[in-house]
Amino acid sequence: MRSRADGTSAVSVAPAWFSVAGCKDLRGRLQDALFCYVDDMVEGFLRLMENGPELIGSVNIGDPGEFTIRQLAEIIIEMAGSQSRFARFDLPRDDPTQRQPDITLAGEGLDWAPKVERAEGLGKTIAYFCVLLPELQTAG
Repeated sequence: MRSRADGTSAVSVAPAWFSVAGCKDLRGRLQDALFCYVDDMVEGFLRLMENGPELIGSVNIGDPGEFTIRQLAEIIIEMAGSQSRFARFDLPRDDPTQRQPDITLAGEGLDWAPKVERAEGLGKTIAYFCVLLPELQTAG
């Protein structure tokens, strides 16, 4: 825990180093990712379990909003008030060229789409870890 200027305490929820595949591949790509907030994923899975047998084809549950790992790390650092830095390495050879799921069937067949925006989901996740980490530190 660290003290803030206003006398309150803050818990560091971001690591000291973020590992980021920052070397571009032949197409000039940086490592990217897709994240979907857990509440949205659970809702999608529940709807799929209730209605799934009627659907034909692959049903993708996820958020098609693609962004780089570095962008994610920068958002977390800013939201958490962290001083974390970046460690760069080459993209893995088997890194997929596209992660963006086609959620059309989930939308049409399950009336489902992710609702929680990235910043809101990260805010909730950071708040959760701000509570959890001190509890783990005092328990250990």
